[in-house]
Amino acid sequence: MPSPVLLAELLAARLCHDLGGPIAGLAGAVELAVADGADLPEIAAASTELGLRLRLLRAAFGTGGIRLDLPRLTELAQAVPGADRVRLDLDLLPRGTSFAPSLGRVLLNLLLLVPEALPRGGALSLSRVDEAAVLARLSGPRAAWPNGFATYLGDPAAARAALVPPRFRLGPWMALLAAQLGVRLSLLLPAGRARGPAPLLLRAEAGG
Repeated sequence: MPSPVLLAELLAARLCHDLGGPIAGLAGAVELAVADGADLPEIAAASTELGLRLRLLRAAFGTGGIRLDLPRLTELAQAVPGADRVRLDLDLLPRGTSFAPSLGRVLLNLLLLVPEALPRGGALSLSRVDEAAVLARLSGPRAAWPNGFATYLGDPAAARAALVPPRFRLGPWMALLAAQLGVRLSLLLPAGRARGPAPLLLRAEAGG
């Protein structure tokens, strides 16, 4: 029997597929209306945001994946709910950086988790450790990893138990997805007197 994570991926892929056609049709209709001179700036912006949000969810929750480069990561980050309050800082990553599909998918799920970790806004900063690993840091007022996040990373049973209705929780989902994709997640102890949430290390294991 397929794993629960795989079943969730297949369901997400199907939903994104079924929604893709109507959303594309809506975007096309809005573009034609704007081209004909209709004053629909808010509707056009909402249509663009909806299309980009669908692309983000398909890449984060669906099956498969491709290498994730910085332009695509930056573009998809604009579709994160509350993106106007959260800044993605990629300045420490070398130009031309890209991530393998497994690591890229976990990073996209991290983007979706960030608004929960930064309730009053702030920044997510990424830096490269080596070819297989990236370090993620949170900064901002009340910045903190969601309750139980550290537990989920080391206890798959606790992560599965936390995925209960009615609210889909991204912390345990991200932990289970990373484990399935062969990406090890570790919260590191801050060095010296560093303040703020512990940095999160994402490392793609051999074959992951």
